Amino acid sequence: MNNLSMWKLINGGWPGPWIVNENRVKKFIEVNKLNPMSHESFQPRALEVKGKAAIEAKSQVNPIYIIDPRGGMRNPHLHYRGQIYLLDSKQWNKFSSEVVKDFSKKLAEANSVTYEQLVELSDAMTGIV
Repeated sequence: MNNLSMWKLINGGWPGPWIVNENRVKKFIEVNKLNPMSHESFQPRALEVKGKAAIEAKSQVNPIYIIDPRGGMRNPHLHYRGQIYLLDSKQWNKFSSEVVKDFSKKLAEANSVTYEQLVELSDAMTGIV
């Protein structure tokens, strides 16, 4: 059983690209020497400071700004072994372009797909184009 099937069996639902691309995520974190977010970053805190301290405080990660009310973090990030790694736009573009290349190769090699796969692919492509 592959990682994705195991995840769905245990947890239900879609885990995001982290499980499917676990080895790629690990390598990207190592090559780019990324550090995980601290657990303190997820604790709400007031940013009621002025001057230079306010600029420094706002540059810290605060879930008030990164957590969408519908659930989930909306900033580019990776999950790996219980940790979250924030990415800047340059890092995200590099990571996602590597994944897209893999997807393109697999799709080009596929002779056919199931009906459900075609529906999911169509939905995904509609969001990209």
